[in-house]
Amino acid sequence: MVLAITAPDDEMADAVLSPFESGIPETVVKEGFVTARTEMAVVTAAATSATAAVACGACGVLPLALPAVALGTFGGVLSWFAGARIWMVAIAAVAVLGAWIWVWLESRRTARRPARSTMAIMIAASIMLALAVLWPMIEGLIVNAVKVQA
Repeated sequence: MVLAITAPDDEMADAVLSPFESGIPETVVKEGFVTARTEMAVVTAAATSATAAVACGACGVLPLALPAVALGTFGGVLSWFAGARIWMVAIAAVAVLGAWIWVWLESRRTARRPARSTMAIMIAASIMLALAVLWPMIEGLIVNAVKVQA
């Protein structure tokens, strides 16, 4: 994409810019002096134009580009997780095993049974870990079951 900006000749520029110079005395415009008033008008016009360009660009480009960027990022993250599955399951197994050891040590140190909520969370974590380990074997069964029902 190439953006080309061409400046009009002097007569055309005078005709285009004349509405913006209506409150400025002709001597100031003809002699090339810049006053605070003309400077403020130029700054205001430039800021308004820039704001309009950014707003139009955002409204035109974002709805088209954002879904593509989001899908590309999501696909990259999913592929990374697929490649990292073995390491993630191993880290999860170490974490769950460490948690069970911690619960056992604390139970032994305090001579008390673990709380029911602790046991419920540990059992849930163990079930999730078992599903993660067995996933390659059960994934096909689940996909086939969903296909048959759909």
